[in-house]
Parts: sequence; C-alpha cells; structure tokens
Amino acid sequence: MATANDAGTPLRPPGSPPRSPAKYSLFPASRAESITEDCGRLTPLFSTDGSRIARRTTVSLPERADLPFELEEVRSGLRLKARLVGARSVASEISKGYVVYRDALPNGVDVIHVPTPTGTEDVLTIDGPETTAISYEVELGDKVAGLRLFANTLELLDSEGMPRLRVSPCGPQKV
Repeated sequence: MATANDAGTPLRPPGSPPRSPAKYSLFPASRAESITEDCGRLTPLFSTDGSRIARRTTVSLPERADLPFELEEVRSGLRLKARLVGARSVASEISKGYVVYRDALPNGVDVIHVPTPTGTEDVLTIDGPETTAISYEVELGDKVAGLRLFANTLELLDSEGMPRLRVSPCGPQKV
C-alpha cells in the first residue's frame, strides 16, 4: 500500500509509471466569453453573432456534476439531456470559459466541459488504468424523431430525417 513520504507527497504503487512532471493542454482556447449562473444552471455566452451559425445550439450545464447537461438546437427545437452515470455531486468551477467538475468520478477523474456555439465537448482526465469505461444516461426531447449512426457519429434526427444534433466518437488522447 502506498503512503505519503516525509514531504506529504503520496507515493505511487510499486510498478506504476512515474507521473509526468508537466501537463499539456489538449484544449483549444475557449470560445465562451462568459458563463452566467441562474437557478442552478450555467449558460455560456459567446461574442459571435449566433444567428449566422449553422446548427447553433443552446448549452445549459449543471452546477453539480451528477446532474444532466442540456442541449437544444435552436432552429428545430430538438433537444436532449445527458447525465454522466456515477458522477459525484461535486460543485462546478468556472475558469476561462470552461466548466470544471473536479473529482467528479471515482479514481480522481475530472470532467471539463468546453462549450461552443454548436454544443459542448466534455473532456475527462483519467490518470490511471482504474477507469476503463464511462456511460451517459440520455433523455431525448419530444422533437427527436430518430437516431442514426453515421461514420461512427450518433446523429439525432428531426421529423424530416435531418440530423440536428451530433455526438462525435470519443477516445483516449495521450499526453
């Protein structure tokens, strides 16, 4: 069992790789100019004129990690709610246009939402092999007429069969 050394730094289990001394950003600069808080919800605001953005989406993030985030495609009103299964009820932190939930999942996994005018990207920091999978519970809005998997991307379709919201494939990125 690993314990802390004299300096109070936790020791790594025998045989585990050393921690990287430097961390590198995998994120682009945030596009959210600010994030407002109202009634337990966080809403990113963007400086660009949203009327000119195809597939413009409103994003509503929860103040706590165990609650669902919500997306609505503005033109069609098609929407969804998604909740990270197993997330702890940790408070959000807003920093430089990102919404961060520290230690949101077991094993020290942080969740970072990177909101854009067309949705949100959620990035999870996973430091070790203990976390092998994540799951979301998804609630579809009443205007979602169907789902389609195209090029490994899940598409939510409107009543005319047009994709209005997309969930891009995910995968690990090593630093």
